[in-house]
Amino acid sequence: MTTKKNVKKYKYITVYQDLLNKILTDIFPVNSMLPSEKELKSMYSVERTTVRKALDLLVKDGIIEKHPGVGAKVIRKKKVVTENSNDITNDTILFFLAKTKNNNDRLTQPFYASLFYYIEKDLQNLGYKTIYSTLSPNDNIKEILKKYTYAGIIFASFGILKDHIDFVASTNIPFVVVNNDYMNGLTVMPDNFLGGYLATKHLIELGHKKIGALKGLSKDKSCQDRLLGFKVALQENNIEFNEEFQRSTNWEAESGYENMKDMILNNKELPTAIFAFNDATALGAIRAINEMGLKVPDDISIIGFDNISQSEYVFPQLSTIDTNVQTISKTAVLSLYAKIKKFDLPNIKMVVPVTLVVRGSTAEPNK
Repeated sequence: MTTKKNVKKYKYITVYQDLLNKILTDIFPVNSMLPSEKELKSMYSVERTTVRKALDLLVKDGIIEKHPGVGAKVIRKKKVVTENSNDITNDTILFFLAKTKNNNDRLTQPFYASLFYYIEKDLQNLGYKTIYSTLSPNDNIKEILKKYTYAGIIFASFGILKDHIDFVASTNIPFVVVNNDYMNGLTVMPDNFLGGYLATKHLIELGHKKIGALKGLSKDKSCQDRLLGFKVALQENNIEFNEEFQRSTNWEAESGYENMKDMILNNKELPTAIFAFNDATALGAIRAINEMGLKVPDDISIIGFDNISQSEYVFPQLSTIDTNVQTISKTAVLSLYAKIKKFDLPNIKMVVPVTLVVRGSTAEPNK
C-alpha cells in the first residue's frame, strides 16, 4: 500500500512540473485556459485525482486560478512567495559541493559544472533560485546554515562529510543527496556498476585482452562501483586483472596525464586499451599517449565516463559512458520538491541508467 501511495504522489509532481514548463514556454500563455481535467487525465494517463492535485499546486503557487464551471486560467508565469506561504522558508535552495582533497573547487570539474547548470535550471522552472557553496570536513554545518534562509538542500559528491548530512537529517530540513551514498536520506546516482561493465565489455568486444584502468579515488563509492563493473566484465570473459595496468587518480585531467605517462615509462608491457573512470582523466591520458609518440586508438584505445561536452572536441573524439546528467538533475529536483511539500517519500537510492557512447578513441587492437 505504501508503494502505491508514493507512486501517485510522484506522478502528480511530474504532471505539475510538465504543466509549469508548458506555461513557462508559452504553450499555455498567460490569460489562456488550461485543458479540462478530463483532457489532462487522458493526456498524462493518470487518475482525475492526480490531475486535481497537480492543479492545486499551481493554484497554491499563484500561477493559475480555478473558475467553477469554466476551468483553470493561467494568470502568471512565476511562483508567488508570501509571508504566509506553507513552504518551510522561501524560494531558495542551497547546493553544497565538497572541495577536493587539494582544497580545490569541484565545480570546476566538468561533470559537476554540468550537474549544477541543470539543477539550477530545473529549480528555476519550479520558481526557486539556487545558492552554491562548498563544504570542507572542518566546516561547521550548523553555523553555515544560519547564514541563509532556504527551503531545502542538495548535497553533491562523495567528499561531503557524513556528519554534515547527519546533522541535516536530524532536523526538519528537506534534503537530497546526489552522486553520493547515504543510508538515511533519498539519494540519486548514475548506475556506476553498469557503466564500468559496459565500458569494459565494449573494449573486450573490440578484441582487447590487455585492458588497464585509470581509477578514481578508492574511497569514493562511484570508483568502487565502476571498478566492480570493470572486474566483472573481465572475469566473465576470462581476462586477467593485471595490477601493472592499474593506476589511481584524483579524478583530475592532470592526474590522468601523469599516471598514463608513468604507465608508459615504467611498464615493461603496455595495455592495448584503457578504461578511464571519468572523462577528465581520459583526456589527460590521451595527451600523455600523444606526447610519448603513441597514437589513440592505433596503439592504445581509451574510453571515459560522464560524456562531458569536451569529449566531443578532442581528437579522436572520446568514447565514453553517458551518465544522463539531465535525468539525474530532474530526479533530484523533483524529489527535493516533494520533500519541501511534505510528501511522504521513502529514503531510497534512485539509480539513473547510463548509456554507452562509441566514438573514435576506441578501435580493434593493432595486430
